[in-house]
Amino acid sequence: MQVLYAQAIYLTQSEERLQSSGNTRAGRSCFVFAATQSESRRPANCIPATRTVQRAMSLQGQVALVVGGASGIGLAIVKEFLQEGANVAVCDISAKGEEVVKDLQAEFGTQRSIFKHVDVRDEGQVQAAFTETKSNFKKLNIVVNCAGLLNDLDWNLAVDINLKGVIRGTLLAWKHMGKHEGGSGGTVVNIASIAGLMALPFTPVYIATKHAVVGFSRSCGDPYNVDRTAVRVLTVCPGMTDTPIFKNVKLLAPELEEELWKTTPQFPMQTADNVAKAVVHLINNGPSGSVWVSEEEKPAYQLKFPEYPTMRVDP
Repeated sequence: MQVLYAQAIYLTQSEERLQSSGNTRAGRSCFVFAATQSESRRPANCIPATRTVQRAMSLQGQVALVVGGASGIGLAIVKEFLQEGANVAVCDISAKGEEVVKDLQAEFGTQRSIFKHVDVRDEGQVQAAFTETKSNFKKLNIVVNCAGLLNDLDWNLAVDINLKGVIRGTLLAWKHMGKHEGGSGGTVVNIASIAGLMALPFTPVYIATKHAVVGFSRSCGDPYNVDRTAVRVLTVCPGMTDTPIFKNVKLLAPELEEELWKTTPQFPMQTADNVAKAVVHLINNGPSGSVWVSEEEKPAYQLKFPEYPTMRVDP
């Protein structure tokens, strides 16, 4: 039996008791479900709440800033946005970004996309990209943080790009779109990975950064922050995807890379285009704080996270 939940937030029964007792924090840590979940998949310890989550409108006429947008998943997202009618600022450290945008302008029109050279480690460059995007397009509605690498050997660099870059981009999105800063609200999409949902012995640093992105994004997307900023924060965890990230893998030891490649066949490869379609679906339909998986060239699906007491291992 299919039941339309209308993007309702579900509170655990323990949270409902806290709410009835006057605890104002009740309901801020919640499960969020897709609108077409079946009744049989709704956890028994959850009840529907009346509050709903703000949604974005169509991408037509919207303005997006995509960090890491000159190649791989980022470029696929840029193209999907342009096809959906959005205008896009492509931000990337790669010098090839200018040529990429020239090609995009030839296909979609010269006024629909711009390129900004951005190193996500440089606060000034990222801030300038936000400012110039708003100046050029007169508004900003969507931010996608997509820059990333797989380099456990230089773990400081990995943390700077994969985690700090996402944090910086999200906080600047709040600053430039948040209603608490005089903005009109908007949507942030952070690209994590299925690596952020598992443990893998061969890439511990990469795994750590992606786990952190998931936790950070879920926290930023909490209804409390949506009320405060009017900015939704969504997370996409791509599975194995055919992108340049696998052309420059650096792990802590050579044998680890050998072992890593032995495990990859169990994760079927998908195209970056499939992830891009998932991102558009989330922007149009995703509740803030939700986490979605895109893998195996199939439609994205939403995850639910257990309350940690249910994970307890009894002696």
